[in-house]
Amino acid sequence: MPRPYAWNLLCSGVSAEDAALLLQGMKTWKTVKSQLMSCAACSSGTPHSMRYKALRCACKHCTDAVPYLVCPWRLKLHVCQETDAVDMHELGEHHSRARTPSKSCITPQQRDFIKEMARENLMPLRIRHALGRKFGLRPAALPSLRSVQNIVHHFRGADHDAFTFTNAYDTSGLPEIGNGSDARPFLVGMTTKALLRNAARDASTFMLNLDATFKLNSVGYPVLVCGITDATRAFHLVALFITSQLQYEHFEAALVALRRVYARVNGAEWQVKFVLGDADKAQHTAFRSVFADCPLTYLMCFYHVVAKLRERTRGLSSELSTLVYKGVYDLHFAQSKSEYV
Repeated sequence: MPRPYAWNLLCSGVSAEDAALLLQGMKTWKTVKSQLMSCAACSSGTPHSMRYKALRCACKHCTDAVPYLVCPWRLKLHVCQETDAVDMHELGEHHSRARTPSKSCITPQQRDFIKEMARENLMPLRIRHALGRKFGLRPAALPSLRSVQNIVHHFRGADHDAFTFTNAYDTSGLPEIGNGSDARPFLVGMTTKALLRNAARDASTFMLNLDATFKLNSVGYPVLVCGITDATRAFHLVALFITSQLQYEHFEAALVALRRVYARVNGAEWQVKFVLGDADKAQHTAFRSVFADCPLTYLMCFYHVVAKLRERTRGLSSELSTLVYKGVYDLHFAQSKSEYV
């Protein structure tokens, strides 16, 4: 069994800004590993992740000093995803103490500003110029255009990468999706950051829709389609769920998981004012329970209303049936609440 490396602790629990300053004062380095894992950098009892990063020496002076031997210097970072606290550990010594002037390092505030501008679909060159105006940087102190391009492309690419989520996680932070039984129902949600950010809008300008579709997967589980409809009657998908049943517990679990991941991506709770659904008591109760802090108005899908009218008016005369349909359509096309009432 190999012996563990003797890592030396450089700092513990420092902020991301201080960590960036420390890295800027070091010799030239290169990231060789960056991945998420269960957090071991803080004492929080809530399961969450930390980013593990491994850096190695990339200084040309160390390469020139010992051409045929890789510099043994290493640095590892533990970045808590909940508190943004950073731990640094160092291993080994450089072959040479000589160093080249380090390039300007992009601070976390500058990185957030670049992402904010990228969300507005600005080009990397314009974002680089905006950095100088925002932070008062000289042209020589601006980060390179390639660095800005890398951040923008990585941010936009990650926005459209699909990921899965659920409502329950174990102590290690791994999802519990269930096996489809009554005791452990199956539930998996799928979405992207772009879809969730597209749903971040004024609650009075959209309606939240949730409907079930069948025969879309080999197991035969129903698929829940969740989206929003804006004022132009355009439908925008938010998430898809595969669930084993369509009871109150399953609707509630799906909505809880969706609202949680929405808050994590957008940094704010999802506020909903209008909900469009069918005449399902389980679905109606789930919406009232999950969005209890929102003044909900539950609207029934017009297709279900017409289907019920067709079913209930079969025994009526054509004149009476026409009168019933006319009254319902007048309600449907009412332009104000007073006209509706």
